[in-house]
Amino acid sequence: MTILIIRLIINTLCGVMVMVAHEVPKVFAAHFLTHPIYRKKTIVIPKLTKFIDPIGLILFAFSTFGVGWQKPFEYNPNRLKDKERSLLPLMLSGQLSSLLFMLFMLPIFNYLIQVKANPFIIYGAYKLVVFNMVIFLVNLFPVPPLDMSKIIYSFSPNNYFKLIQNQRYIHAGFILMIAFNIVEILAREILNPILNLMV
Repeated sequence: MTILIIRLIINTLCGVMVMVAHEVPKVFAAHFLTHPIYRKKTIVIPKLTKFIDPIGLILFAFSTFGVGWQKPFEYNPNRLKDKERSLLPLMLSGQLSSLLFMLFMLPIFNYLIQVKANPFIIYGAYKLVVFNMVIFLVNLFPVPPLDMSKIIYSFSPNNYFKLIQNQRYIHAGFILMIAFNIVEILAREILNPILNLMV
């Protein structure tokens, strides 16, 4: 029972970390992509709790593998230098951050195994690798308001509005993919060969 509680705490902390790591770079990107007329002199980072999606965090904490998502950073698209073109680097900054975080954690995870560190520390490092991959994959799905939907808008506003019109069905399909572990299977298929090579 104690081990389960500790793992739940680690899952929750790791979930919060990957959510924040995915969204904070967007704050900096939005600052530099905002038109100079509207740009503030200093970068104002909102409360980190604004990036935490309760349902996504619960899934990170309790699901076997850990499938969750973040609450997207809120910004005013009308204040960007170029409303459509600026969205692409803005959204990609979050995706790149998750990938870099995962790549940063992989050798650390490998090192912790090699030196036979505390099992809970190894578990935490493993979860950071997994959660970053999952949050990257989840944001590849065209589910409003996640990153891919905004990337679609940057290329084709018409297709984006079609997503909005059908978002009820898209959300239902996304929930079914979560329920049937499709996202988890994708993440495992990508991560397992990498982890097997390292360990």
